[in-house]
Amino acid sequence: MPVTRDVRGEAEAIDAGAGDVYEHVVKRPHGTIAIAESRGMARADAIAIADELADRFERCAAALQEQGLLVEGAARIVAEQDASWSAPATSVRLAPGGAVAQNALLCLVAPLRSMQLKPSKPNVRAGVAIESTWQPARLPDVSIPPN
Repeated sequence: MPVTRDVRGEAEAIDAGAGDVYEHVVKRPHGTIAIAESRGMARADAIAIADELADRFERCAAALQEQGLLVEGAARIVAEQDASWSAPATSVRLAPGGAVAQNALLCLVAPLRSMQLKPSKPNVRAGVAIESTWQPARLPDVSIPPN
């Protein structure tokens, strides 16, 4: 699957272009998962992959934030799976930084590789390109007003 767009550096980049560029966008408190492109699979199956990945990502990101390990980051992951049903092959591009790589591997790549990309027809390679941005969730201001 050819790479057609670079990773976006900020959540606003995905949010701003979501209606014109992406097949499906899923927002969660810690980030956004967007399907940049899907091939060889039904649209409903691609959307289900993005929704499930976003749910898994959110649980993972929340746990990392509790440990103080979640940083702002961005990734583009291209995953393809053939009829053998082995784990999807992935190609990953990340924003710079070791902590970004750690977050992406734990919360995006590992969950995606454990999922099955369902081909729409026999002997077809199913593939999906996912772009994601994330950041620690901001806590609400709970300051107590002065008397």
